Amino acid sequence: MNESWRLDLGLTAATLLALAGTGQLVLLELGRAPARLAERGAVVGHAAELVGAVRRRHAEGLNWEGLGAGAPLYCGDGLFVPEEGALAVTLADGSRLAVGANSLVIIDRPVEVSDPAPMVELRRGSLSGTAAGALQVRSGAGALRLGRGSRATLTRRGDAADVAVEAGQVTVSTSAGEVALGAQEGLALDGDRVTARERFVVTLTAPAPEAVLYTARPTTAVAFAWQGLAAGLRLELSADGEPAAGLRRQPIDGMAAEVDALGPGRYSWRLVDADGRARSATRSFVVVLDHPPVPVRPVADETILFPDGTQVSFFWTAIPGTAAYELELARDPTFGAVAHRARVNEPLYLLRDRLGEGVYHWRVRVAPSPERAPPWSTPVAIRLVVEPLLPAPALLNSEVQTSPPAPASPPPAPGPEEGSLWWRLLLGGVAHAAVLRESDQTLDGGLGPAVGSRVER
Repeated sequence: MNESWRLDLGLTAATLLALAGTGQLVLLELGRAPARLAERGAVVGHAAELVGAVRRRHAEGLNWEGLGAGAPLYCGDGLFVPEEGALAVTLADGSRLAVGANSLVIIDRPVEVSDPAPMVELRRGSLSGTAAGALQVRSGAGALRLGRGSRATLTRRGDAADVAVEAGQVTVSTSAGEVALGAQEGLALDGDRVTARERFVVTLTAPAPEAVLYTARPTTAVAFAWQGLAAGLRLELSADGEPAAGLRRQPIDGMAAEVDALGPGRYSWRLVDADGRARSATRSFVVVLDHPPVPVRPVADETILFPDGTQVSFFWTAIPGTAAYELELARDPTFGAVAHRARVNEPLYLLRDRLGEGVYHWRVRVAPSPERAPPWSTPVAIRLVVEPLLPAPALLNSEVQTSPPAPASPPPAPGPEEGSLWWRLLLGGVAHAAVLRESDQTLDGGLGPAVGSRVER
């Protein structure tokens, strides 16, 4: 057998092995229990609200894609929230999740187990959960089970994690055993070991866990509130979820405080005593600069022909994480009387409703919600024309006869240079001749004797 035959047989064998491997994958997929296949495609919740470029990856895929508000979530979906971002998720049973910035979460439902509670895995970052029925949260070597109506926050830093319970009952399970936590209790985990357990004396009330605070200005003031024995405590506020960094620590008086000049970003806060020991759970919130979309088309002062049967296209820049936009048209730039209003789910709108001719102003913003009143874009003035403009009149006889131009006269011969002696003599002679002519006219006209003349008697 020569070398070419050996090479052909080798390629044929490799091809058959590859096909056999593919066939085995297909058989394994087809041989899977029908319930398992149904669970892979089941919708387990939806993205209720998000800030920033949140990404999603399906369990059977490798590519990360953009996630929009209102999008359905499936078993095994991975969700990544970037820096200065936030994500709110509502699960099918009504449980709510608030995923913090720079976090990675896997949303799933256990398959072929008797426990129907939703399962969430926190691989990085922070997560706050409110259980409608029961909710399971995994993090490294530990797992949390939230009872009905319970609310807890889990923050993970590598193999370490902090658990804080604000309401209800939470069971923390590790390989070393189980720990039951009640309201206003917390503990620290290092791998599967419980390193600390605390009882909080203050309950934080506002801002809510993983709250999103919008501002139209570069900085804003944030109001904080709590309940409990807060005498002698301090408010500790830090950036990037690191309370120990101590961005700001100030004494408090009463059950509320306000901190101003906070720019966009993610912050964490808690109440501590004089020794820096935490006397409350830690909460996080995000300050977001709420900028409006930018109108793209139609442009300012554009005239648009809009007869029956046509449409006008409106475009604007997209805001990441936005589920809906609101567009308005009005005759006046103050929008005192809105002529047309529309709500769409993408940065595009096709106007088909008939409007009268004239100048209109259009603007757009992110659709408002009870927690948010987004700003409007700068109004853009356009002109709608229902009937086409009349064409310019046409000339019946466009030929115009003209006479040939007269020949140009030759330029005068050059004379003596002005200001020279010859030029002055010439002018003097002309003036003398004019005086003599005037004298002759005086004598002939009988107007009186000329000077120097003689009169005979």
